[in-house]
Amino acid sequence: DYVQALRHLDAIMRLRPALQADITRAMVPFLRAPNMVEAFVEAGQSNPPWMPLFIDNAARDAQSADGLYRLMRELAAKPAVDLPPAAITQVVQAALSRGEDGQAVAVYRAFFPSSASSDGSQIFDGGFQGLAGLPPFGWTFNDQPGGNAARDTATGLSVSVRSAAASDLVTQNLVVVPGSYDFDAEVQSASLSGEPALAWSLRCVRDGFVVGQLIVPAAVDRRRMLSARVTVPEGCSSLVLALRNGGPGVSGQAVLTGVKLRAVRSLL
Repeated sequence: DYVQALRHLDAIMRLRPALQADITRAMVPFLRAPNMVEAFVEAGQSNPPWMPLFIDNAARDAQSADGLYRLMRELAAKPAVDLPPAAITQVVQAALSRGEDGQAVAVYRAFFPSSASSDGSQIFDGGFQGLAGLPPFGWTFNDQPGGNAARDTATGLSVSVRSAAASDLVTQNLVVVPGSYDFDAEVQSASLSGEPALAWSLRCVRDGFVVGQLIVPAAVDRRRMLSARVTVPEGCSSLVLALRNGGPGVSGQAVLTGVKLRAVRSLL
């Protein structure tokens, strides 16, 4: 009777927190038993202190992955549940590491529904409005010797570029269906030296192949749209969108107001 066992173990861990590590590790196979996902969901609604540790252990166990993904989606639908962001990120990253991209996206969107863009863009928070979202499908900001970027909800993304080795200043992971896409970016202003000083790029996680690139012009004094038609090849459904500085000899400032990746719809 795994359901009853879970209730007893819950009580023990609340009384003896020092036992949480061993007990939560032993409970991971429970996810494979009938009705146990529902039992964990019921327990999770009281936000037990052992739940993040249980998720940490379960994320490492490929055999229990299907049960964990379902547990996470159902926990996300319960308003009383308050999981730490690290627990969500860990499950998403574990799914990506196993090549289970669809599961990674499903878990992420369960917790962050606004990641499903109404305009069809595959990019979460493409207008840099500060929507709540975590890596890898939310923005990651990297302060590098070659520059940095900061989100400003009034203007967009403020970027500073310095002369140093080329590096990713801002990144976001994407999972898409192979095919044709419109890759667009909007620039509000730019004053850059050295070409190219700054560019958006899309590259395959698997082999680093660059699917597409949008170079920010050196001088922009009014809002300008950059566009390219790109093709995501088979075997490249997992992508990294990155804003990169150009490398040694570049410098300057830019304000970017949006970036989108939208599937091209065939008329046939």
